[in-house]
Amino acid sequence: MREIKFRAYSKEKCEMFKSEDVVSIDFTDKMIELYRSDDGLYENPDSRWETLYLDELELMQYTGLKDKDGAEIYEGDIVSYNFFEFSFIGVVKNDCYCFYIEDVFDDTHDFDDFVDTTNGTPKCDDLIVIGNIYENPELLEQE
Repeated sequence: MREIKFRAYSKEKCEMFKSEDVVSIDFTDKMIELYRSDDGLYENPDSRWETLYLDELELMQYTGLKDKDGAEIYEGDIVSYNFFEFSFIGVVKNDCYCFYIEDVFDDTHDFDDFVDTTNGTPKCDDLIVIGNIYENPELLEQE
């Protein structure tokens, strides 16, 4: 069974909160509680706690998979894949049943389903997380 965790991007602050910082998500009251783990930034431990509303954030779920370099893959990540002459850049998305990669630049194949990665291409071991859609939108622009 895969590990369930989220990271969050604050639209207002333009800041990504790591999954380790997300303490709880309250879907009833639509709030998220954060604890910033960066020790050097805060003199007072109480100032590390923060509560934000979900409408101020973009939540990204962990796929349970890691890329070639061991980086966790989340929805909203921009990944690259290179295998001889076959390569693409895609965005990790979440459907109601699976995570998949939507190719950004190539219309010849719409997406590659993470469910099939053990039997086909691309395999997660061949993917590299190169950014995410919130902090690196320039990666989605075709040259």
